[in-house]
Amino acid sequence: MKVFVIGIDGGTFEIIKPYLHKFPTFSRIMKEGAQGFLKSTIPPLSPAAWTSIVTGTNPGKHGIFDFFSESSDGYELQLRWLRQRKSKAVWNVLNEYGKKTIIVNFPFTYPPEKVNGLMISGLGSPGMRGNFTYPRSLKKELLANVKGYRIDVDFEEFYSNHVSIYVNEIYHLTEVRKRAVLYLMENNDWDFFMVVFVGADRLQHFLWDTYLSSRTTKGNQRYNVIVRYYQLIDTVIGELLQKLDENTIILIVSDHGFKSVKRDVYINNLLKNIGLLTLKPQGSLSAWLIRHGFTTENINSLLRRHAHSPLYKVGNKLLPKRLISYFGVSLNNIRNYCDWQKTKAFSYSLTGQSIRLNLKGREKNGIVEPEEYDELRNFIASEVSKLTDPETGKKIVSRIYKREELYKGSCVKNAPDLLFLLNDGYAMFGGFGNDVFSAMKNGPNSSKNNADGHIWKAAHDVNGIFMAFGKDIHPIQIEADVLDIAPTILHIMNIPIPRTMDGDVLRKMFDTTSDMYNRVNKIDQTDRNKEEVNQDQDQDQDQEILTNEEELEIMERLKGLGYM
Repeated sequence: MKVFVIGIDGGTFEIIKPYLHKFPTFSRIMKEGAQGFLKSTIPPLSPAAWTSIVTGTNPGKHGIFDFFSESSDGYELQLRWLRQRKSKAVWNVLNEYGKKTIIVNFPFTYPPEKVNGLMISGLGSPGMRGNFTYPRSLKKELLANVKGYRIDVDFEEFYSNHVSIYVNEIYHLTEVRKRAVLYLMENNDWDFFMVVFVGADRLQHFLWDTYLSSRTTKGNQRYNVIVRYYQLIDTVIGELLQKLDENTIILIVSDHGFKSVKRDVYINNLLKNIGLLTLKPQGSLSAWLIRHGFTTENINSLLRRHAHSPLYKVGNKLLPKRLISYFGVSLNNIRNYCDWQKTKAFSYSLTGQSIRLNLKGREKNGIVEPEEYDELRNFIASEVSKLTDPETGKKIVSRIYKREELYKGSCVKNAPDLLFLLNDGYAMFGGFGNDVFSAMKNGPNSSKNNADGHIWKAAHDVNGIFMAFGKDIHPIQIEADVLDIAPTILHIMNIPIPRTMDGDVLRKMFDTTSDMYNRVNKIDQTDRNKEEVNQDQDQDQDQEILTNEEELEIMERLKGLGYM
């Protein structure tokens, strides 16, 4: 059996189920195949979730917890997704058994790995100038045969108030990605194919419940731009299904779902208010900027409001990116803002759903004594649990976790010390806003909303989507976890499952009379797939990780997504 995995970044039943009558392919798959929620990682962050999907291991084993990790020499953040991944991906395991794999636009796989097949990196790649394909020669072939191929959308159009152009570009990029997939399918042998479409995520963050005018033969009508995108994805999946034979199982997965955001929460401001985070003295430039409203969030808000002006466009070209980055990427420069001799806790997560203690012996300038660790965590958890919406009185956080409650493995030591799940309606960020809470979005003072710079209309939800379709898959409602996808793929393809995988084979989705249902799981008990595989050995020797300029370019893209 072959397996074809379609990833929909941010795919959610919040859109699919209410509009199912508009999606004939989804409707058929959900009627004839298995479907249900796919539980994401906690918190539901893309780097952790996508990595768990393809490794079958929890972040405590694979080592990817967030968009950034702390550098070894202090409080600066670095982008090292692939080299930090300690667990083998499903394609690594398949390659060891001689299976050919094609991976297209998978996030956080830059630089692309040496595989038995083809790989095209996705989000986390610095841009089209980089070597984002394996083999390198594939880049030239791809661009020659798939006109207009790009890694991601240009966010400048959105921030320049050209929303219609931004939306149409996402639609176009999806069509181009489909053409790339069809070209690679038809011109290469493969046993396992995986592609990730990112348009739903790019639209839902910014345009949740937003309508744009679309001219039809009956005149002007208003269509939800997100529903229209799901119609496009539905059509794309339908075209791909026509190219697959009966010996191919189709899996559709998302890294997380989506939910509406009404208010932003800045967790570092809470830590500052309760005396656990201290800014540098008044004489410090960075502290002075924050105290006078020159936060990253406010600067971003100002720039985005004037992104369409000629002055902004000229300044953006003339100012060095490094200078803009210094003031524009506060998370990367958190070391410049905090007085580490007086700071006991902080958050550098892009989405802020975690807190790290400034622990002595672990952090460069740690001041929290090891014997104080548990008591301080409990105190912070108690304070966070008290957070309530100042207008509605609703609790912000639904559950608080200590890291050892969520993760297991040798990488737990690198995880944040406290992590949160948020109630519907809230997004948490790790920068410095005007206060702990932003103004209510879409509220009575909507013209003044988003004063803190974040313009998300929706944020990640822990419930993603899972669908399975094909031979021996029978209709069933099923609950799945991101950890279950990799072992299920290996089981379908009759490949031994590494004993280090944490997920389970989704046996219930198979017809009870089928071989896949009745077959005993093959478990690889050897050490060749053990935790903490050195991924550096799998790379081309001349393939660099990331230059400083490439890292800045990726940060700019993450800032465009609203994560910074």
